[in-house]
Amino acid sequence: MFKDFSFVKKSNLFFDINYNPYLTDYNERSLPSSWILYQSFVSEQKSSFFEKKTKLLQEKMGVNKTVWGYKINNFGIASWEYYYYHYKVFSSHSIENVLQTAKSLDLISDNFESCYNDPEYYLLSFDFKEEKVDSFSIYYPHILQPFSEKYKQFFQQGKHYFDSRTMGFISYEMKGNSLEESNYYKGLSTPYDNDKEKLFTEIRLLCEAKLPEISKSNYLSDFYLLPFLIENTSCHPWCIAIKKNAVKLYFTNVNISIFIFFIKHFNYPLNFISKIENKVSEISHLKFDFSFEISYKEGDQNLTINNPVIYGTF
Repeated sequence: MFKDFSFVKKSNLFFDINYNPYLTDYNERSLPSSWILYQSFVSEQKSSFFEKKTKLLQEKMGVNKTVWGYKINNFGIASWEYYYYHYKVFSSHSIENVLQTAKSLDLISDNFESCYNDPEYYLLSFDFKEEKVDSFSIYYPHILQPFSEKYKQFFQQGKHYFDSRTMGFISYEMKGNSLEESNYYKGLSTPYDNDKEKLFTEIRLLCEAKLPEISKSNYLSDFYLLPFLIENTSCHPWCIAIKKNAVKLYFTNVNISIFIFFIKHFNYPLNFISKIENKVSEISHLKFDFSFEISYKEGDQNLTINNPVIYGTF
């Protein structure tokens, strides 16, 4: 069945974006989320390069050990993200080994070095544009790394926006041979599961604090086009990322109908959407994950919702 998809491996294990396993109904016709990744390569005419490199990464790191993301930016340009979780969970995921693997596959240059090899990291990520790694980031629990001034205010105001029981993380992006503080991540509280209006209110308050230059009377109208925010669905908003000029929302436990709405709403390639719709019965057992950003540009008083990403494992 998978003879044309060399890295699409059958498995009875399924994982969400946090690499939490989940149980689901599946049969001999069921497809893994790596099949969706393959279709993203085909739709973007990148299958020759990315299929080969993805298969090699899978052989070195193991099946379902990599979390992938497929992103479409404001200009319709695709990019991919690969994530590796804490090496204490997977011994092959040390910073040194992940970088060495990327070098051996000619994804990054031989002189690319991480200035950190901290065993307490939470997550590593590579962002691909075209056929090279565009950026490398490392994520630390905030209790292990000091906050800069720009994040302290949000952490101190956290009782308004975040669940104090969930772990927060700071990401650092590799710039040359140094790491620069990039984004701050925090989990959302569980009451949002059944109260989307409360979620909307909290996001509005956060946007007003994070993006003070916007017009408070003319923004977020696009939210009302997103049914997973305003309907009583099982879709779970689980994390917010604070970025320079944006607030990013992550959702998990998404069903197939909301997933298809999402990729249509954010203008994923039509041939990709068609592949998904033609295989609904084979992928409806999956619990999907996605994210998007609420952002603004200097001088523009309107917020926009953009930069969607869908996730899976291979």
